[in-house]
Amino acid sequence: MDKLTNIQELERLFYDLVIRDKELNIIDGEHVSIDSIKLDSYYNKRTSVERCNSRLKKYLNLDNVIFKGIKKVKIHVLLNCITLIAGTIAVNLGKSLNKAA
Repeated sequence: MDKLTNIQELERLFYDLVIRDKELNIIDGEHVSIDSIKLDSYYNKRTSVERCNSRLKKYLNLDNVIFKGIKKVKIHVLLNCITLIAGTIAVNLGKSLNKAA
């Protein structure tokens, strides 16, 4: 908490945030207002990643990995990602077949 009360640290964090937002084209640095379309796009990407992480943890047990070693854990995570994508494709394919019938 001491770090956040330091004015210089807060100024540095704010500066870093502004630089990152400029790089993501959320703000342009010339106008005071923020482009809400770009901000919404960034927010939607972020929430979709968070939903994916949540599903991987909840349904594919990624919050309780029992493997040891980075290679084994990485393979386990990648296989779970493939499983999640395959399940999503199957659900969407089933929906499109029901619409066609």
